[in-house]
Amino acid sequence: MKRRIRVANIILMIMAFISGFIYFFRLNQSTKLYIKELVINHPASFNNNLFHILIMLILLICSVLIFGIILNYLYLFFEYFTLGFSMSAFFYTYHFNGIVYGLIYNMFSKMIFLLLLSILLHKFYLISKNNLYYLIKRERVIYYWKPYYQSLFLMAFIVINDIIIKIFINRFLDLFKFIL
Repeated sequence: MKRRIRVANIILMIMAFISGFIYFFRLNQSTKLYIKELVINHPASFNNNLFHILIMLILLICSVLIFGIILNYLYLFFEYFTLGFSMSAFFYTYHFNGIVYGLIYNMFSKMIFLLLLSILLHKFYLISKNNLYYLIKRERVIYYWKPYYQSLFLMAFIVINDIIIKIFINRFLDLFKFIL
């Protein structure tokens, strides 16, 4: 069962990444030029800390409900979609050098977040699965608080990661400007 979930997650990740890449190139020319200007002037503006906090809180609350499992996968799809979108924006702006720069940018700004998010969403999955089990069995719901505490710890770690990225990403990316 766990292997099927991993395979489904990898397929979801690849589909979302390719969808984000295709979506960017289907945009009209004026929108692409606007995004190109954003990439040139503010390359670190793709990371939105407040949005991460808000979404994580919504997913935590929804994990208590049954449809939290579906929302988790939708959000994971969205994150990988934006990863493909940002890679295509770097490619459109700087061509093949943009791929290298985009990989460096996304490795430090998104990959740590996506790794922590995957672990966090697994905790949310356990919470939703527990609630679904007790709903089907029609038994009294027994809450295991460990996944909640672990989720809150991971959320705090993601927020700290976002703050560090917000402070240091521009300085770090300046070290790799020679690629462009």
